Amino acid sequence: MGIFMLLTVACTRSTGNSQKAQDTTPQRGARVIVESSAAQFYEAQVMSAAGSRLKVQSRVGGDIATVQAGNVYQLPSNTNSLAPRALAICNVGDSRWVACRVSKADSAGVDLEDAQANTYHLPWAQVIAPGALTELNLKILFEKSAENRDFERDVARAGNPQTVIGWTPVSGKSALVKIADQWHIATILGERRGFARIKLAGTRREIEAPRDLVAAEPPYPLDILRKSHFALVRPSNQTDPWRLVRLVSSDTLECTIEDFESGRRTAPVRDVCPLDSP
Repeated sequence: MGIFMLLTVACTRSTGNSQKAQDTTPQRGARVIVESSAAQFYEAQVMSAAGSRLKVQSRVGGDIATVQAGNVYQLPSNTNSLAPRALAICNVGDSRWVACRVSKADSAGVDLEDAQANTYHLPWAQVIAPGALTELNLKILFEKSAENRDFERDVARAGNPQTVIGWTPVSGKSALVKIADQWHIATILGERRGFARIKLAGTRREIEAPRDLVAAEPPYPLDILRKSHFALVRPSNQTDPWRLVRLVSSDTLECTIEDFESGRRTAPVRDVCPLDSP
């Protein structure tokens, strides 16, 4: 599965649910877990039932919605056994239900982790075995979460913008400056004693920055781009920080970049600042 695969699986479950196998539509007053979107859940109480349509009220916040009976799991849970690595829906407190995965289990309870790698020990009454399509949604969620952590770990190893031999800040010209671990575009006002006086783009804010936290604005030479595995990409709003991305490939006109949020795409070389790579 590609790192930036979009989540497109529908969450409606007309067949195949372990809880749905009860073959009964929840009635007024019943407690249910609603899969509101793929691998996202909330606990609710049924206010009314009309055929396969249920009017439910969230137990947290009190929001009212109409949902399909095939998109709910009835409570209490009747789950009493799941194998290690099995996926499930878990109540981790305060009526909050999340996607989880079994680490180990016995008759008394189960050890689990959620998609953010938080761990829990829960009784079986707080664990629901998913139906087939919910299980697929859970699988995709865990895969995407693992890929996101891998991506964040990789980009955390990236350094500062690469050095362009012979470049120096010039008054009136643009440059990149690092402020609180983020890089912004700015205009050079002057330099002395190893500090650059700059004005952040789109603002009246003027600051002094150490010379080693000021870098050339793209474009960079192609040979430098091709040595880098990570880069900063120019934001659409000049006052925003430049985004950290993986640098996949480069040519004289554009670069192929990717990050977890926006996936793989191209950007002009004038918008890509290559970073030192480990």
